[in-house]
Amino acid sequence: MHRSFAFYLTVFFSSLWLCLGYLTEVSAQERAEGQLQNTKGEPVAGVEVAMVGVRGVKTDASGYFNIPLPAGKSVTPSSKFTVNGHVARDLKIDNTGYIFITMKASHAEKLNFVSVFVLDTAKKPIPNLAVTLDGVVHTTDATGKFKLTLKNETKPNYNSFSAKDLSVKNVQEVDDRNVKIVVSGGNTSSRIAAFESKFNSVLANVEKEKESLIKNGEEIKKEIESISNELNNDKSKLTAEEKQALKDNLGKLQSALLANEEAFLAAQQQTKKVMSQLTSVIMQSQDSMRKEIQKLNIEKTQSEEESRRRIMFISLVAVVLLISAVGFFIIAKRIGRQKKEVEAANAALEITKNDLVDKMTQISQQKNEIELQKNTIEKRNISIMASMNYASRIQKAMLPPIENLGIKDSFILFKPRDIISGDFYWFSDIGDQRVIAIADCTGHGVPGAFMTVLGNDLLNEIVMHEGITHPGSVLQKLDELVIQTFHHDRSVEGMSKTLSRLGNATNINRVNDGMDISIVSYNKKTLEMEFSGAKQPLCRFRNGQIEWIRGSKFPIGSVQFRKPKVFESVKIDTQPGDIFYLFSDGYQDQFGSSKTKFLIRNFRKLLTDIHKLPFSVQRERLEASLDEWRGGGQTPQTDDILVMGFKI
Repeated sequence: MHRSFAFYLTVFFSSLWLCLGYLTEVSAQERAEGQLQNTKGEPVAGVEVAMVGVRGVKTDASGYFNIPLPAGKSVTPSSKFTVNGHVARDLKIDNTGYIFITMKASHAEKLNFVSVFVLDTAKKPIPNLAVTLDGVVHTTDATGKFKLTLKNETKPNYNSFSAKDLSVKNVQEVDDRNVKIVVSGGNTSSRIAAFESKFNSVLANVEKEKESLIKNGEEIKKEIESISNELNNDKSKLTAEEKQALKDNLGKLQSALLANEEAFLAAQQQTKKVMSQLTSVIMQSQDSMRKEIQKLNIEKTQSEEESRRRIMFISLVAVVLLISAVGFFIIAKRIGRQKKEVEAANAALEITKNDLVDKMTQISQQKNEIELQKNTIEKRNISIMASMNYASRIQKAMLPPIENLGIKDSFILFKPRDIISGDFYWFSDIGDQRVIAIADCTGHGVPGAFMTVLGNDLLNEIVMHEGITHPGSVLQKLDELVIQTFHHDRSVEGMSKTLSRLGNATNINRVNDGMDISIVSYNKKTLEMEFSGAKQPLCRFRNGQIEWIRGSKFPIGSVQFRKPKVFESVKIDTQPGDIFYLFSDGYQDQFGSSKTKFLIRNFRKLLTDIHKLPFSVQRERLEASLDEWRGGGQTPQTDDILVMGFKI
């Protein structure tokens, strides 16, 4: 740290020595400074002055201009300048590089000026007075006059005129181009003192701004050094994208550092500008006083003021360099302290980095374990789904096709909730007698599917082998066989085995598994029909009128009832054109998007609306209404759905 400090100190004093000798020679060449005046020697304000090939600036209230020059540009005797776009012909450059431009009358007329004369109560002009009009600061010349440039022929608001320690007594517009303003109070000395106070205030602000710019520059340099070290670190694990991002950030920081240095130069120029304005005020004030008192030679006065301006400039440079030296020592100490802080921070970051690497390793291991478990579950799901799909094909093969029903006008809507269903339909012919059944077994999915296989086999046994076609007798026999199947071994162990085999071991002390079923049997020649239901009704339409024929309140297979279960047959008189519907409770129990069930009353209304339509269309309408009720499939299917319709 001490070696670095000695190095920086040597560089600083070397640069300081070069600056002292070089500053007075090239400061004017780095910026084009001068004054614009008319042929009467009056300053011209608000006019754009430009060096050919360089962006121009506007003159201030005293006609001064200060044009920043790019690298490689300097003011030479052959330099050309423009005034409001016109090449300046009357141009003088003194040996210090200061520029005097006299503006032609033809150009001045295009500026549309208004001359404002500031007078005291004795009607005498007040020179070198800083005034404000329409929010813009102006300074009167030796004749107490300043000029306004009209914008779009807009008349100035003379009521906004103000000057420190003075009050407006009268405003007289002599004509469109001349205005007199009479003020009272104040004197030349107080105005000079006020301007000096303003100069000191501005100088203090500039110094504060310089300190801020120095601090900001060091912070930017620190960030640049940090990024450069990271980019030059061979052990860095940065990706190409991250390195490019750091390089882009480095470029932005370097641009910011350059802008900071330019702002520092601008602050120095502001100091020179204020100093120049103060010098001008003092020069003009002293010139006026000498004219009034001694009428001294103008050239001598200008020589003295020029010498004073140079002395003040050199003094200001010395102050700036002194402040820079103090700032340098402070910054050098701060660099050493910050270097230690950075080293400590880097050590802490290295520890944090190692901890993060360990945590990332643990996370990677956990991720691999989760991925392995996920693959195992997916394989099991694939196997289970394959088995379920195979079971579905078996169940569909068990159910007879609708064509075998032998009824032209008929349909079956069969929608399992899961892949396999707990609902099934069955029909068969025994001679002239046709038996049709719709059943809703206990449970869904695999448990319900087991019950459908059992129910299908038992109906084949009862109707096909034993020849029973009377609906009540079929249900009575079916109830006995289901109970015997579940209760062939009344011991707890035997019942548990039976339930486990069927996939539903919910209660080993009382078995309530079975089914709700409705059966119709009719003679194909005489059309005589009988119906019996176990907790399921039969719906008939005749001449547009609906008739609801209820079945028994007992289900098939349950042993929870103390009274003997009786399944009675109901004889139904039929006529050609009668339409019948058999169904499970799945359709009316379906929940909709409003979280309410479809309900039996809506199902009855739906059947009433569609029963006269062709049976293929009826099936489509039932599916469409169900899909609409579920909100286009947003609500999951609640139960297995089975609806059969036919006409005899």
